Formats: sequence, structure tokens, C-alpha cells
Amino acid sequence: RTPPTYVASSMVVLDTQRFAIPELQGAMSESSSDPMPWVRTEAVVLTSPALLDSVVEELGLERVPAFNPLLREPALLDTLREAMRRLVTGEAPGGLPDAARLRQIVIGEVWRRLAVTHDNRTLSIGLHFAAPDPALAAGVLNSLMRTRIDQLAESRARTNREAGASLTR
Repeated sequence: RTPPTYVASSMVVLDTQRFAIPELQGAMSESSSDPMPWVRTEAVVLTSPALLDSVVEELGLERVPAFNPLLREPALLDTLREAMRRLVTGEAPGGLPDAARLRQIVIGEVWRRLAVTHDNRTLSIGLHFAAPDPALAAGVLNSLMRTRIDQLAESRARTNREAGASLTR
């Protein structure tokens, strides 16, 4: 029997309006007339390991069996796959992954469950996350969006501080 899967969905709409002060001689760059490269770049950033690592850290996903294979009973296929991997790599059986390797496994599981879509015509990006619990699915997307918004706000604040310092000089 297949366990239920819940999918949380969200949408990001990008704002391409840029404010430029010519006196700053490029401190604020103008965007090109085609915003699609920016949309595609943002879609890639939303799946970046660094961003997903922040979500894993914030939500403690290493302690959630759906994301950490060490916390759940392995399926027969997983056991066979792991045995084959160990045979090919020559790794001794029974070894546990170190903390860094486990973190990468959990990030990989988050990445696998995340779908990011865009239609190459609009400034919108769709986000969909599948999990065995609806609150967990929504929590991951909420954390992802909150973290990305915080990154963008910090980047804008840093740019404003640098522009302010430039104007003061």
C-alpha cells in the first residue's frame, strides 16, 4: 500500500521594475528588456543546495524520517540498492554516513520532492512540494519562501547601504 502524499503549492511573481540613480555610475544596474533570464535564474536559485540547506536547518529535517533514511525501515529495493552501491564502491557494510554526508542526503531528498516550474512567458514561478504530511509540505515551502525573501531583502539593504555611502562621498 502506498502512503498518502500531500503537495503544497505556491507561486512567486517577480517584479522587474528597477530604480536607478545615474549619479551612482552603475551602483544600481538597469535590467535588460528581456526578463526571462532573470526568471530562469530565480527558478534555479530556489532549488540551490545553499537555500535548501537553510530550510533543512530551520525545520530540523534531519530528524524527520521522510527525509532521513536512517530513521525509517528500508524497503527491500532500498536495501538491495545500498548493497549494490557498497559492492561497487568497496565500502564496508554497516557503516553510517558521517554528518556532512547525511546532511547532503537530506538536502537531496528535499530537492527531489521540490518541483519548480515556469512557462517562459510570464514572470511567475510555481513551487510544489510533496510530503507525507500536509503541514510538513506547507512548512517546507513557507520556510523556503521566507528564507529567499530574507536573502533578497538583505541583498537590497546591502545595495542601499553601498549606494548611500557612495552618495555621502
